[in-house]
Order: sequence, then structure tokens, then C-alpha cells
Amino acid sequence: MGFYVQDDWKIKDNLTLNLGMRWDWYQQAINLLHDQSVKQQQGSTPLWTTSLPLSQTTVPSVPQALHNFAPVVGFAWTPHGMRALLGEDKTVIRGGFRIAYDPAFYNMFLNIATGAPAVNFATLGPIVGGASTGLPSNGVFGTQVIPFLQPLAAGGNPGLANQVQVPQNFRNSYSEQWNFGVQHSFNNRVVAEVRYVGNHGVGLFQALNGNPAVGPLIAAGFQNVIPSGLTPCSTAGAPGFAAGNANCNFSNVIQYANAASSNYNGLQSELRIGGWHGLSATASYTYSKAIDNASEVFSTLRGGSTLAESQNPFNAGGPERANSATDFPHVAGVAITYDLPFYKGQHGVVGRVMGGWQVNTTYRYKSGQPYTTIQRYVNGSLCDPTGNWGGNYDACRPILANAAAPLASVGQFTCSGTTAATCTLSDFSTGASASLNAVHWVLNDPNAAIFYGTPFAGAGRNTLRGQPISTANLAVFKNIKITEKLTAQFQAQAFDVMNVQFLGVPDPVLNDISRGSFQNTNFNNNSGATFAGNTTTDGIGRRRLLFGLKFIF
Repeated sequence: MGFYVQDDWKIKDNLTLNLGMRWDWYQQAINLLHDQSVKQQQGSTPLWTTSLPLSQTTVPSVPQALHNFAPVVGFAWTPHGMRALLGEDKTVIRGGFRIAYDPAFYNMFLNIATGAPAVNFATLGPIVGGASTGLPSNGVFGTQVIPFLQPLAAGGNPGLANQVQVPQNFRNSYSEQWNFGVQHSFNNRVVAEVRYVGNHGVGLFQALNGNPAVGPLIAAGFQNVIPSGLTPCSTAGAPGFAAGNANCNFSNVIQYANAASSNYNGLQSELRIGGWHGLSATASYTYSKAIDNASEVFSTLRGGSTLAESQNPFNAGGPERANSATDFPHVAGVAITYDLPFYKGQHGVVGRVMGGWQVNTTYRYKSGQPYTTIQRYVNGSLCDPTGNWGGNYDACRPILANAAAPLASVGQFTCSGTTAATCTLSDFSTGASASLNAVHWVLNDPNAAIFYGTPFAGAGRNTLRGQPISTANLAVFKNIKITEKLTAQFQAQAFDVMNVQFLGVPDPVLNDISRGSFQNTNFNNNSGATFAGNTTTDGIGRRRLLFGLKFIF
């Protein structure tokens, strides 16, 4: 539910204030899962052992967010003074500030609903080599599956299963938005505007390691990177004991929390020309900067939020702060429509042939999308020892060795001891001896942690950019007057007229160097491809010609 009040208050003939207040209540969808899990656990057939408290065997409830008050204030002022500079009512100065709240989207809750403690999820395999590891290889029907499920389901502890959770302070994220601009009319056909626009995202959703495994870090000699007071579980038999998790009651936990923030500052400019000797045009340019510590709660594995997980499970804030997935510093656009001025009346044969022509063109430029170099999961990874994020891609990021070396050059350390002096570097692909100056990246594995003295030496987020968009379209229209009320229009349009192919971002996965696609846009495999790089479905992948005939009456 949303309630708002707003009023535009005209204080003077040249000054208007916009004042308002909004309040939103989105409820907490996660509480539906809480109610269902409590009903199940307190019913006649509880899913989990009843010896555990409900706080461990049910989805926790979250308090309602009842403080979503969002003020709005703005003004528009036409100064009457300085007419030599500002003109006679030719200049308008505008500004404003508001707060806007966002609802939490359901995908996060669906992930919670498909795992413990909402359900008991397990993977059963077929009979292999005569030994039963689960279901019969020929499949099952109806109640035949129950004998295989009962040993797993009856009286279990949900803490032993991987879980997705939200914290008790889970709430709606919001943004603080502000702008200040000046618009000036040079004459009745030319208008220009320059404005500063900014916003601050607060409490944005971020995926966190909700129960870090500190035991492997201690065993590897990196006690120094563990926050003070955080110790591995020491209760034998508890879910968090085997991997040395910080919380004994759980094993792997992914937590969706309001832990991210963002900042955007942009200088936006625009020039508009309307109906000037048959010419109408718009030109715009924006210079901006967007920074955050998480651009998306989920990984994209391509541009932007390449990998949503933070490298350091104990600090997903400052070390993750970098260019946002939506950081496009330079964005420019031009649109022109020009009616050729000769033979507008289209009288006679020459007039019908030479008159009625219109030329249109558009051009846009946008900086390349940021992306992060990542690596596949490394055995014994010290950033994610228990494969909390699924074990496909590593929370550890490759280490930047020499920024001047070729972008796709990679090294790997081998250490015979526990000090940096015992480590040697080799080429990741060939195994030949290499130097740090010769490689751009170093695989961030436990050996690299020994050499650098920390598991968290990997490069920051979004340090690289994909190809910028630079594309122009051209169209020629010919209007032919058939009668006073009927016009035939022939259209010839060329999209991406210069045939500049846009390939998006390169393959960011370090390990793909073995198949030749790392840091390039080789679209013959599944790595590095983006929708914008699909040359058959978008308008910026290749030149496309369109011809048409339209009757206007």
C-alpha cells in the first residue's frame, strides 16, 4: 500500500514549489515462508527433529518495515533580473530532492523457499556398480520413492544443509535523489539545458557469506585476516564443526542483506533545435560516475555484476567498492531530421521528383560496460573453502601482476614451503618458468596466498571495460503527393550504417585461456557472449537495411 500527498505551490508568478510526502508499506514476503514452516514443524508430521528450537528448524520472521517515509521537494524559478544575460523570461532554474523506496523482489525468497529449512532438499543418484546410492536406475513410481527419502527426511537437522537466509533487519532499500539544472531558450526554436543529477542508494541488496568457514584459514596460517573474536565452531557433531564455520548451528549460508550502497553523480547537457528551416535536431551528452560495492545481488558472469560474491567474506564493503555495473562515464546522442527545402509544393513532374525528400540520422556513443576478471573454483580456495557459492566460480579473484603485460597472460605459483621464498612462478598455459613482469594475472590459489601473505590479494571489481557502443543510423524518406489527401512515402533505412559490430564484453574467466577465449570476444563458445553481441537479434551487431512504402491519408 502507498499513500502520498503532494502540492504545487505557486508562491509568485515566476516561482513554484513542489512539496510532498509518500509512505509505502510493502510487507515482508519472507514471513509467508515463516508461517508455513512453523505450521509444518508444529504439526503432526514435523519435517525436522523436534529436539531443536524453532529458530533453527523454521524460516525466521522479519519485522515489518513501517518507516518508509519519502519526502519530495522541488522548485522552478524564472528569474526576472539580469535580462542582458538571461533574457526576458528565457531562463528557468529547477532543482529538487526526493527519497524513493523499492520493494524486495521475489527471486531472493524463492531461493529460500527451495532449500532448508523450508524444504528438505537432497540429491539422489542411481544404482552404481551394484551399490545403491539412491534411486533405482530404471526409475520409480509413486510410493516407491519413499524408502529412499525416509532416511534423509526423518528427524534431520536443517543446519547440515546449505541454506539461504535474510537477516533480522531485512528491509526495503531506498535512494536519495537530487538534481539542479538551468534551461535557457535562445529563441523560439533553440533551447539548451545543463543539469547536475545525483543519487545515493542506501540498503541495497547484496549476497553475503552468512557463515564463513574460518577453520581452513587458521589451518593455512592466515589467522591474521580473521576479525577479532571470530572463532571456528568447537562443538563436535554440530553442523558448523566439520568446516570450522563461525556459527555452529549452520554449515554453508548465503545471506541476502541490505549491505550495499551506491553513488551516482552526472553532468547532463542537451541542445534542442525545432523547425529551423526544415531542421529539427537534438544533441545530448552526459559525463557521470557511478560507484558501488555491489551492483546486483546475483552474478551475471559477464559484464557488470560479473561475480556478485565478495572476495573477502569478512568485509563486503570497502574492499568491494569500485565502478558500478551501470558506470558509463560518457554517453552522447544526436538525432537529426531535415526536410530538404526545395520543391516543397511538388508541382509538376520535376517537383514531384525533386520535392518531398527528408533525411534522418541518429548517432549514439556509450562507454564500454565494466567487468571483472574471475577464475573457476580452486581446490582449497581460502576465499570460499567450503564452496558456499556453488563451487563453480571462485570468490577469490585473479591477482593483478603487471598491468603492462598482455591482458591474456597468466601465471601460477608453486610453493614448496610456507614462505614466499619457496614459491616459483610458471606460465599457466605452458608450465614454463615465468616472471611477474611477464604476466598480467596470477591465479589466486593457496600458493599465491603464501607468496602475497593474504588470500585476498585479488584485483578489485570492474577494473576492465568492454567495447564501447558507437553506432549511427541513416534514413531517407521520399513523400510523393498523389492527391491533396493522399501521400505515398518511400522509406530507405540503414541501421548501424557504418557496420561497426558491437561485441560487448570479453570472456572474463581466467581458466578459459586454455581454449583461447580469455579476454577476447570469441563467440563460438559459451563464455564472454552477451545479448548485445548477438548479431542476429539486436540493432547494433551489424548493418541492417530496411525498405518500406507507407500511404498517409
